[in-house]
Amino acid sequence: MLLFQQIEDLAYKHTDARRTIGEFLLAKKSRVREYNMQQIALMSQAPNLYVGELFRRKMATIGRNVLITKSDLGLLAHSLHKEDCAILISYSGNSERRLPLKVIPILEEAGVPIIAITGMGDNLLRQHATCVLSMSSRERLYTKISNFATEESINFILNMLYACYFSKDYEKNLDFKTKASRILEFQRFSENSDIQEKPQT
Repeated sequence: MLLFQQIEDLAYKHTDARRTIGEFLLAKKSRVREYNMQQIALMSQAPNLYVGELFRRKMATIGRNVLITKSDLGLLAHSLHKEDCAILISYSGNSERRLPLKVIPILEEAGVPIIAITGMGDNLLRQHATCVLSMSSRERLYTKISNFATEESINFILNMLYACYFSKDYEKNLDFKTKASRILEFQRFSENSDIQEKPQT
């Protein structure tokens, strides 16, 4: 099997992430819209943190700041309250002495809801999370050439979270994003008629 076929098989044909995000969106008690999320903090380690940066940028396009730090996760955790939300990403979900799991007691003491994005099967992060979204868990911890399926799975889940949050106030978010794009990207131009924007009336 060619390498790109293996990536597709791991990330897409095995529907761990797709199934769990579907369950999340359909469960009445676990909808994103039920979280107030005055502040959203995303906590992880490289390389998963880099995928989180894409989510942070998407949320910024609708005026929502996602707090991310490559260090000082303890300080970030201490700054959160029960009105906020923490998204913790960990593949194994069991490294309690390492970040980001190390800050779980701090979050629990403050009553901060925890959305966990982690691998399948029971683990420490699942046991302490308010809501769990399972990423694809088909890659070994060490004997792999890269995190292909993991990255695709996390990106898919975060895209669905963004879409779900966007839909909370669709018209307002679309208007904010469109206006910001017109101001910040006014110099963008393409000869391709398929992607050209219609003139404003």
